[in-house]
Amino acid sequence: MLLSACSASPVALEKIDNTTTTRMESVPAEVTTPETTALDESRSTETVPIVRGTRIVAVGDIACSVPSTCRHTEVASLVGRLNPAAFLVLGDAQYPSGSLRDFLTSYDASFGAWMPIVYPTPGNHEMESNRGGYDEYFRPVEDRVTVRRSKDAVFYSFEIGGWHFVSADSNHPYDKEQLAWLEEDLRTTQARCSAVFWHHPRFSSGQHGSSSSIKPLWEAAANGGADIVLSGHDHNYERFAPVSATGERATDGVVQFVVGTGGKSLRGAGKRAADSEIFLSSTDGVLELTLYPDKADFRFVSTSDETLDPGSVVCS
Repeated sequence: MLLSACSASPVALEKIDNTTTTRMESVPAEVTTPETTALDESRSTETVPIVRGTRIVAVGDIACSVPSTCRHTEVASLVGRLNPAAFLVLGDAQYPSGSLRDFLTSYDASFGAWMPIVYPTPGNHEMESNRGGYDEYFRPVEDRVTVRRSKDAVFYSFEIGGWHFVSADSNHPYDKEQLAWLEEDLRTTQARCSAVFWHHPRFSSGQHGSSSSIKPLWEAAANGGADIVLSGHDHNYERFAPVSATGERATDGVVQFVVGTGGKSLRGAGKRAADSEIFLSSTDGVLELTLYPDKADFRFVSTSDETLDPGSVVCS
């Protein structure tokens, strides 16, 4: 696919050009792109809606069992202002171990209102309670999608805004049942555009760094034609240039986003990964995607309502 960022040049690590920052205004989840058409020689015009996009948001690494030590309530307020049609939780929704008690007293108090539109994937902290709290808390999701489980992994897919989305379990990247299902699911979708989300990033300049262990998932997603992969785990925002299944830059490759800015904490950069185009660790916030049948407009929105790193991914 083609990727277009609105800034004039790639942004250096830990630095953002303030001239590319714009103020966010609250708008409905369905976004209309207007076209202005002249009606007569008197120059009167009419605004005709021609394209409607669907807004969703994504973020991971969110809530603490002691809310005063985190900023997830600020992120929850931001999600409310953005009013998305879907909310993707990119793992580690609840610290420290994803227990049901902590989910109910912390995450649910801030984000529970979005249960009807939430689509989660488990992180490593949910695994500290053997995913028990995660499975029980997010059970209502099964009223909307068919959640599949192997012996170890949990995974599912759904469609929204003309896109096909897949939630995969990166805690078990070698799970044969999950991998076979993922390959078949991506192969058979009728949507032109597809995105896969899981917790651990394949590539990262954050302190955890790139996760070579999830190579099987990445290859299955890339070879299956995914346009976007979303992840968390590292507590920063990062976007990569399109790369192939083997990690080489490719115009028709996968664009990976790391969005671990849900409020738990922020961390600086480690070793810079190849093909990283922007890295931010100075603010919490969410990735907003406005979906169209052939592309997605993206922007990172901070908790102070600033638009950072706007651009578009055009599907291959």
